[in-house]
Amino acid sequence: MAGGQRLRIIGGSARGRTLRSMPGGRVRPTPAALRLALANMLRDSLAGAAVLDVCAGIGSVGLELLSQGAEWAVFLEKDGRAADLIRDNAAGTGLADRAEVWTTSAERGLERLAEDGQSFDFIFVDPPYDLGLALKLLERLAARPALLAPAGRICVQHTRREALPETLGGLVRQRERRAGDTILSFYGAQDA
Repeated sequence: MAGGQRLRIIGGSARGRTLRSMPGGRVRPTPAALRLALANMLRDSLAGAAVLDVCAGIGSVGLELLSQGAEWAVFLEKDGRAADLIRDNAAGTGLADRAEVWTTSAERGLERLAEDGQSFDFIFVDPPYDLGLALKLLERLAARPALLAPAGRICVQHTRREALPETLGGLVRQRERRAGDTILSFYGAQDA
């Protein structure tokens, strides 16, 4: 398909709006069923929430959460073409005024956000599979606890082949959601 695979926002203010993806499978968008499950799990805490979408790809998760009530989102994506697609998708869904896209590696982006004193109610991490990045990025988040707002949550999307610990630093796994080979691991602060 020209312009890559087409996906849609599944709920909220931008419901039904189309998201463009990159051709050739360079980016693996989060499937609609997982985005819906994620939005349903967060429904009670989305209103007014600040969201961080790490390894954002085309921005499908962050834009879905904005559509369903989050206040604003920062997207970290190192691939310049994918970052441009996030900007295009944000404009196409009418959410551009609440979306900030950083073309940077996840590691540098997390460092800059921490230095700026920013914090988020929900952090979604979806790195390329099977490269050890899920654990590496979770470790970086654990080392920067101020990035997670009080009572905030982190969700790491990974495969069954990438085992993540029950606890890491001040983070504890609160739940898992499995869909085929994909796992959503939810973490929060131990003292929350």
